[in-house]
Amino acid sequence: MRCANPACRVIAEDLLKGTLRLLEFETAPDDRILYAAGGFPVCTAQTKYFWLCQACSRLFTIKTWNSSGVILEPFPGNHSMPAPGAARKPASRADPGVAGGHERLYEIA
Repeated sequence: MRCANPACRVIAEDLLKGTLRLLEFETAPDDRILYAAGGFPVCTAQTKYFWLCQACSRLFTIKTWNSSGVILEPFPGNHSMPAPGAARKPASRADPGVAGGHERLYEIA
């Protein structure tokens, strides 16, 4: 199984590292139900599992599956998130002009 993100496509080594979802194919409500003569109605919607790798799971969620493919939706506010694997500076180095980097929090406006 590969990551559902078309830009990633990492091969799943461990499905627990990431997000696994079972989705129904998005169809019109009248096309989802099959009525048998004298029997109960049966849902005939196709289902399929989709998996996002651990890195993509932090950035996206699987919204739906339709004729154009799987639709990924970015998490709200993730545009400010660094790319997976990007180096991060410790908080104490964020502002070299301030010792420790935390005194600015307590300044009076």
